Amino acid sequence: MPRAGLNTETIVKTAMRIADEEGIEHLTLSRIASEFGVKSPSLYEHVKGIEDLIALLKLSGLRLMAQQFQRAVIGVSGDEAIRRLSDSFRSFVMEHPSIYNLTVENSVNDSEEIRAASGEILDIIYTVLRSYKLPEQMLVHATRYLRSVLHGFVSLEKSGGFGMKEDKDESFALIRELMVSNIKNWH
Repeated sequence: MPRAGLNTETIVKTAMRIADEEGIEHLTLSRIASEFGVKSPSLYEHVKGIEDLIALLKLSGLRLMAQQFQRAVIGVSGDEAIRRLSDSFRSFVMEHPSIYNLTVENSVNDSEEIRAASGEILDIIYTVLRSYKLPEQMLVHATRYLRSVLHGFVSLEKSGGFGMKEDKDESFALIRELMVSNIKNWH
């Protein structure tokens, strides 16, 4: 008999919390089962195993990221959209560091759903960048530029790589403005 409250969605949410709080390396089916007060085999009714759960986490993370990005840029374009997208990116990574790491891993084994969710994120970024009237072939380069700069900053930030006393928020704001300025000058 299924335990009340135990379903794929609650398992994924619990796994996401554990991964982000403790690290993905601490994510095991027995660890998740203990959160629900059940034995690991009870989870197999809802997930096929740890690999399946990791794929579900990746999909969930991509969908959550897309929702967060969409909310951030709705109703704005151009410079303000890049600012909000950048802030949303940083916020997502700081709130979901382990899940973010899953979203940047590309695998030939990714499901169609995962590829589609990744595509949604790219579509949001492309929409933001199209307001700059960039040539279509430049969208990929501009997207890589934005993602590389943002990924680099937040990866260093979350790993404690910024040890100097200067304010990280101020650094991020300056970098964000440099990205806006640089993209305006691409043609």
